[in-house]
Amino acid sequence: MATVHPLEIATNVHSVTVGAGNNDVYLVAGERAAFIDSGHDEDDEVSALLDCWKSAGSLQVVAIVLTHRHLDHAGGARKLAEATGAAIISSPTEKNPIEEALPGTRVGRTV
Repeated sequence: MATVHPLEIATNVHSVTVGAGNNDVYLVAGERAAFIDSGHDEDDEVSALLDCWKSAGSLQVVAIVLTHRHLDHAGGARKLAEATGAAIISSPTEKNPIEEALPGTRVGRTV
């Protein structure tokens, strides 16, 4: 279950704790915004992330950066991208495993 109330851990950096493993997903918001990871493909987790984004002003989300392929970090990327219009980004090493593990999820850019 996702934390309902995100925590601002630094200026313009919000943390939302998701899942049984208490993983943190970060929203970095300034003139535009980016998510670092996306939690599981669970509606309550994605909703909590979107609520955090809306509370930060619904800024244009330019990226969902996935740190690695584990489903607790990458599972919600497709839903989050669909809701915000953001590109999904990963390392070149993680791109194929993410896309294979998450049908319908497309990494748009590697860095």
